Amino acid sequence: VTTQTTSQKRGILRWGPDLQTYLDGLLSSIGLGDCEDAAKKHRHSSSSSSPMEDESQLILAMTLLYLDRSTSPDNAAAAQVDPHTGRPWFPPVPYLLPRTVHRTVLTAFLIATKCVRGYVDDGIDYSTVLREAANSMMMGSGGGGGGSEDN
Repeated sequence: VTTQTTSQKRGILRWGPDLQTYLDGLLSSIGLGDCEDAAKKHRHSSSSSSPMEDESQLILAMTLLYLDRSTSPDNAAAAQVDPHTGRPWFPPVPYLLPRTVHRTVLTAFLIATKCVRGYVDDGIDYSTVLREAANSMMMGSGGGGGGSEDN
């Protein structure tokens, strides 16, 4: 098995882990990492999906929805202008580029998680948990986009 160096990787892999691995790691960090195993066991006993699988699917669907809306050129929030300065109220969301996609996905995932689970659940601060998990995966992948000064 050969390992690619950061300079040999192309596209998104140059800046961080594969997105499927990244999303699986984020789900694991909030306690939803074994959803597929739980769903397989649950399918053998009934026809509906498990609550863990439902929750993870809802968070992933909302993450995708937030990504889509935030990067849409016809985003209503981006069109709102401060009447005093003539500038938009909100800065534009960057395009999803290999260098920015992990950070943008993390932000959308965090918003979706907080929407589904609340801001703090059983003393767990999701912002901290997800940021630490993302930093760990970014450093572990050898990606160069882990720090904010790089992106």
